[in-house]
Amino acid sequence: MIIYPAIIIALYKGIQCWKSFLRRDKEMDKKLDDILKKLEDKGTDVV
Repeated sequence: MIIYPAIIIALYKGIQCWKSFLRRDKEMDKKLDDILKKLEDKGTDVV
């Protein structure tokens, strides 16, 4: 019976880690998009 709370806690922690990973991934995508937009803007300014 002690195993069930441990399993529930492990699942809860795993879900929290997964959510954190997805949040960071979205933030990185936004940052990369911003960088690419800036580079594209600079590329059109030169031409």
